[in-house]
Amino acid sequence: MRIRLNAGHGAGKEHNRGGVLFNEGDNNFHYSLVLKAELETYENVKVDLVRNKITDNPSLAQRAKMGQGYDLYLAIHSNAASDSSVRGTEVWDSVERPNKQLAQLLCDTTAIFFNHRNRGVKYKEGKTGYNWYGELRFNQAKSSMIIENGFHTNREDSLIFRDKQKELAVVQARTIASFYNLKKKAIKEDKPHWAQKHYDSLKAKGMEIQETRFDDKITRGEVFALLDRITNYKEVK
Repeated sequence: MRIRLNAGHGAGKEHNRGGVLFNEGDNNFHYSLVLKAELETYENVKVDLVRNKITDNPSLAQRAKMGQGYDLYLAIHSNAASDSSVRGTEVWDSVERPNKQLAQLLCDTTAIFFNHRNRGVKYKEGKTGYNWYGELRFNQAKSSMIIENGFHTNREDSLIFRDKQKELAVVQARTIASFYNLKKKAIKEDKPHWAQKHYDSLKAKGMEIQETRFDDKITRGEVFALLDRITNYKEVK
């Protein structure tokens, strides 16, 4: 499963877009990192970013090309309105390669998380049969869509999207995983290194050991130092 995440817009004030608490492009970028990490807790999932650095700002056409070879291209945005009381989530699905079921699931679960209006799945054409939105137009990902995570012109939506990114990422990653039948990776137990018991035993016997470095290769000099410590230890005994 290959996913391409696009953090909408670019960095800095020029990409504020009316935000009351953050520049949209910056917040989108920060969230893309959190969502990528959460998606990669599932088996056989590879997530790549359109913006690997916050200063990256490819054109819309370049972003669309980056969908090639991916199962899902998800563009992360937040919305704007002249009325600061407006709240809600909406998803713009691809006209050319629609996946309304996934788009609706993401819209539903995200709106529930924000506890605001579900504005639904929408479609917008430019030329007949083609997307109006540049990053969706000619995008060759199997599915591509834009999610508007609340309104950055509304303080309540902004607080949630800025301060609860981990929780939102869990919800959206779980939604995507459910649609694609993805399973969580097994949690690896944090077992102590096999050599730890020998290290502890030597320390208990009074041997001075400067570092653990259990898996490092040992040099001739370190061998000599170790033998010297052992012989000194025997002499003391």
